[in-house]
Amino acid sequence: MKPERRFKLLAAVALADGELTAEEEAFLFTLAERMGLARGLARATVASLLVDSSESGLQPAVPPDGGRALFDDLVALVRVDGEVSATERQLVLHLSPAFGVSRAEALAALNA
Repeated sequence: MKPERRFKLLAAVALADGELTAEEEAFLFTLAERMGLARGLARATVASLLVDSSESGLQPAVPPDGGRALFDDLVALVRVDGEVSATERQLVLHLSPAFGVSRAEALAALNA
């Protein structure tokens, strides 16, 4: 999955509950930097999702070699502010099969 698409998925999950906490924002931009994305592109992606969340693209086509790492980033992102909302939990559980992660594994990761 291209870095831009990875970041868009991460940003969409961060915004799933309708807010982006300071902790989520900081972690999200750390992930963008780690992926080699320019901060301006990352900010533009977040801004576009704030305007039109229907463009979030929350059905990932995950390559076999990158699925678990991306899933781990998603879980870390929703947990970074110390609170996993019901919407975030539901979304992670919905997406987990695309990453080859069972519901039980996803629940364990969310509750760790």
